[in-house]
Parts: sequence; C-alpha cells; structure tokens
Amino acid sequence: HHTPTARAVLTLSKDMTFRDYAQGAFRMRGIGRGQTIDLFIIPEVKQLVSQFCGNMRFGAVSDKQLLSGVCAWLVVNAMKSETTQSSMLYEQCILNVVRKNAFKALVQQRHTVGTAQASDFAIKSLDLFRERLDFAVENTVPLWKRFSQKLQELINNNSEFLLNLADNEAVDRIRKLASWMDKERDTTALIDLSSNDPNEDENPEHEKAFNAEQLQEQEQEQEQEQEQEQEKEEEAENQEEEIFTKKKYATKRQEDSLWTFNDLADGPNSLTAFYKCSKFYIYKDVMFLGGGNPIQFPSYLMMSENLFHRVWCMTAARRLKNVIMIMEWIPHTKTLTSVNGDVDGIYQNYTA
Repeated sequence: HHTPTARAVLTLSKDMTFRDYAQGAFRMRGIGRGQTIDLFIIPEVKQLVSQFCGNMRFGAVSDKQLLSGVCAWLVVNAMKSETTQSSMLYEQCILNVVRKNAFKALVQQRHTVGTAQASDFAIKSLDLFRERLDFAVENTVPLWKRFSQKLQELINNNSEFLLNLADNEAVDRIRKLASWMDKERDTTALIDLSSNDPNEDENPEHEKAFNAEQLQEQEQEQEQEQEQEQEKEEEAENQEEEIFTKKKYATKRQEDSLWTFNDLADGPNSLTAFYKCSKFYIYKDVMFLGGGNPIQFPSYLMMSENLFHRVWCMTAARRLKNVIMIMEWIPHTKTLTSVNGDVDGIYQNYTA
C-alpha cells in the first residue's frame, strides 16, 4: 500500500493508448485524496502531442488543457491500434477460409506429401502454411494501395482454394467490410483536410529543432559508449593474460554398453558396464603427464560406461555428458558391512 501522500511518476511512449495510461495511473488508489502523479514526457512524444493539438505550447497552457490534449492523443492512438488489429483480423479470416481447404487436401494426400508423387495442389496447400521472410530491400518507395485492394489480390492469388459457394460468400463478406472501412477512412481524411490538420502544415523550424535534439542525444550516447569501451580496454590491459590452449574435442559416438537389471543382484563384479569413480579420467595424454590426477572417490561409488567410456580418456579430449540419474544400490541387505577407514571425512562410517 502507498502512503496517503505518495507521489508517482507516469511516463508516455509513442505507442501508448488511453487504456495503458489509465491502468498505470490508477495504481495510485488515492488519486484526488492526497496522492498525486507527475507526468514525464520525452521531447519526441511531446512533439507528437503538440502537433496533434495544433502546435500546442506546453509551457503556455494550463495543466487541465495539457492533460486534455494528452488524453485526446492517447484515445486517437487507441483508435489507430484497433484499426490496425481490425485489418490484420480481416486478412487472417480470409487465410483461415483458404487454409481450411488446404489442410483437408493435405490430410487426404498425406501419403504422397514430400515425395515425387505429390500433386501441385498439395504442394501449394503446404506452401500456404509457410510464412516466408523476405530480406530484399526495394530501391523505390512502394506504391500505396487501398486495404480492400490488398485483400482482393489475396483472394485472387488463392482463388483455387475457394471450393464452394459458402467459401466465396464468407470471403466476399470480409471484402465488403474492408471496402466500407476504406470509405470511412476517406471521409475522415477529407474532414482533416478541411480543418487544416496541423500535421500537414508542419513548421520547418520545429522540425529542425526536433532533429537537432535527436542528433545531440545520439552524439551523447556515442560518447558514452566510447568511454565504456576505453574503460573495458584499460581493465583488460591491467589484467594478466590467461593462457588458453585450444583443444580438439572428439565427437565420435561410442556404442552403448548394455546391462540387465538382474545383474545388480550379483554384485559389482558382474557389472562390466560400470567402473569405479576413482578410475575416472577426462584425458590422459602421452605418459599420463598432462591429464592430472583423478579424484579418490570412495570404493563403492561407480560410474557407467555410458556416461563416460574409459577408452575415451586414452584417445582425445571429450566433453562430458550431464548426469541423468544417480542410483543407490544395495544388492542384499544382509551383506551390508562397514566401510574401511580408507576414506576421510563424511565417508568413514558410511555403509554399502
């Protein structure tokens, strides 16, 4: 819980909507009863709000007018976001009608898909479910198209997947909705032009100042990055260079050593797929000099050949596998004996 006189900071981003703004503001449950909120706006967003409100000067208006302008801009952002989502929904609805028939065709011809006997229709059906990424950069500005025109091109390119009257009616209904949405946009654009939209007549001096602020911020960020890189280089010079020897790891797979569950009852001597952990080496080079000494584990701890085969330590360096399972194994409870004192520490009085 916040204190009764808590003071919060609320920030704006260029893609924020009024819903996001309200959710953040009402985290302060005591607004108007002692709690307050300070609105922080970066210069770029301030420029967008100012243009929307008719080149409103932030310092020359009251707080009420400023908040009204910000809320109006956020509501328009929400409308733009919902319009974009609506356009995507129309496109997905058309693809949904097409992909249903494509999926049915793939199910019927599933035995030939991926083979030379696959039909052209099956190949095209499979291609509908692929979302290809185009990394080509056009050297000209793409021509603007109405949204209804884009949907019509999508329908024409996939007309062979519209197999019956119901499919055509569903697609036509979506196309009519897109055409109606385009007409509404045209009407809104005419109203904006008749009211002298400030976005169309932007002050060049304001744009110049806006670009100058962006350039200054970029230069400051570059200077900070250069300073950080210099500090890292100085730290690297002060540190001693670590000696690193590049190793050639072997990747040849060894066949698994099989053993039966019944072999566990016969004791360690019957298990050829296991060896004592004290004989575990990562890699022993010529004359066993550079491999290091193994850790002296208790004699009752054993390791599987399937985790690390002993032959590997004689050939080349290998990366270790993760330990998947550790098993406590008692062949017969009547044969439990005390461990000899050959191991120090916590293993002295252990039983196995």
